[in-house]
Amino acid sequence: MKKIFVVLISIFFSGFAFAQENKKTFQHKDWELACDNTGTCRAAGYQPEATDDSRIPLPASLYIERAAGAATKVKMSIAIYNPEDEKGFQFPTEFSIDGKYFKKIGKLASDSYQSSINLNVQVVDRLIELLPNSKNIHLRSNKLKWDISLEGVKAVLTKMDEWQGRVGTTGALIAKGKNDESNVSKAIPMPIITVPKLVGTSKTDEKLILTLSKLVKKEECEGGGWGNVEMQISDFGVTRLDASTLLLFNFNCYRGAYNQGGLAWLIKDIKPYVLQPVEQSDFNDYSNGILFLSHKGRGIGDCWANHLWVWNGEGFVPAKITTSGMCKGFPGGAWDMPTYMSKVINLNVKKEAKK
Repeated sequence: MKKIFVVLISIFFSGFAFAQENKKTFQHKDWELACDNTGTCRAAGYQPEATDDSRIPLPASLYIERAAGAATKVKMSIAIYNPEDEKGFQFPTEFSIDGKYFKKIGKLASDSYQSSINLNVQVVDRLIELLPNSKNIHLRSNKLKWDISLEGVKAVLTKMDEWQGRVGTTGALIAKGKNDESNVSKAIPMPIITVPKLVGTSKTDEKLILTLSKLVKKEECEGGGWGNVEMQISDFGVTRLDASTLLLFNFNCYRGAYNQGGLAWLIKDIKPYVLQPVEQSDFNDYSNGILFLSHKGRGIGDCWANHLWVWNGEGFVPAKITTSGMCKGFPGGAWDMPTYMSKVINLNVKKEAKK
C-alpha cells in the first residue's frame, strides 16, 4: 500500500514539474509574452510609464494572440480604461499609429465595464507591418487620450517567432525569411483531464479531522511568509476522494493584507495515517475535486495569479496556470496570460441545460 501511495504522489509532482519546466514567459520594457503548453502565444503591450512632468497615462493595452502551426492567423484586441468613469467602456473615436489613422477598427467585445475591442482583419494585417518600426499607438475619445507604447514590441514578437519555430519563415512576425512554414512547431492538443465521480464524505470521515490535524506541523503553515495564523481545528476540512483516499486541507494557514492561503494533504485511509502534502502552493478553496489558487499580486488588486489543480483519480495534477500579467492600472488585469491550459471534464458537475 505504501509503495502505491509513493507512486501516486510521484505522478502528481512529475506532472506539476512538467508544467513548470514548460512555462514560457518573457518581458521587455512595456511588453510581455506568455506561451502555453499548446503552443499558443499571447503578447501584450501597455501605456508608457509616467514621467515627472506629465500626467499619469490612462491604462491602455494592445493584445496579440497566435496559435502554433503553419499559416495561423494573428488576433489582436485593444483595451482602454478610465479610472474616473465607472459607467463602462468608451469606444475610441480615433485610432492611429505614429500618425497613420484607421477608421473602422473592429467590434466591441462587450459593452461591460473595462471591455475591449477585437480588431478587424484589415487593421491586424496593417499593424503587423507597422508595429516593428513604430513608437506609439494613440487612441482618443472626446477629450480623453490613451497611448500604447511600442517599446519592447519587437523583442517580444521576435521571441514569439522563436518559440513557435517561425524564425526565418515567410510567416514570422519579425524574424522573416524565405522558408515556408512546413516545419514550424505544430499545435499541441490541449490535455484532457477527467475528474472521476467522487465518493461522498461521511460523518466518520469528518470525525478524523481532529486526529489528522494533529499530524500537521506548525512550521508547515508558516511557509507562506505572511505570518502564521494560529491553527484552529475549525480551519481544517476533510473530503473523501475515493474509497481509499482522503484530502485534508487548511485554507487559513497564513494571512496577509490582501491574501490568505493554505495547504492540502493527501491521506491514504489506513493507519498509521501519513500526510503527503499536495504541491506547496497557497490554495484558497476546494470544490468537486479541484483545488483553487487565486491571489492578488499587488495591494490595489490589479494583478492576479490563478492556478487550478485537478484530482484525476491518481493525484492532483495542474489544470491551469495563468496570471493577469503586468496589469499596469487595469483592475484585475487587462488580459488572461496562461502558461498551462487543459480541458477539464468533471463528472461531479451537472452540465447546464442548453437554452
